[in-house]
Amino acid sequence: MQVWAYTGADVSPAVDEPAVDIDFYVGPGSDGEPRRGEARDGAEAIRTAFLRELPGHVATTSFGTAEVLSVRTVSRPAIRPYDESAIRRSHAAYRIRVQSRG
Repeated sequence: MQVWAYTGADVSPAVDEPAVDIDFYVGPGSDGEPRRGEARDGAEAIRTAFLRELPGHVATTSFGTAEVLSVRTVSRPAIRPYDESAIRRSHAAYRIRVQSRG
């Protein structure tokens, strides 16, 4: 899995909305064939966890705490091309609203 966070959009001085892209990779099965179904299912499991488990989560950092207020799917998981034909990549994008608490 590869996670990219970028382009935070400040809603207020204490609220940020970064975009997060997630690529989920699955290698070939024992027969050498791509496992498209596992790439799709793994990406959907991540999506479910993001939507159900992340809102309300509080993280403590050296700068204070931050609470995840909401998660929104921008682009649901979909199989995308990848250079290696035996590897399957599923890509999804999310928008996460986070409130900082100094």
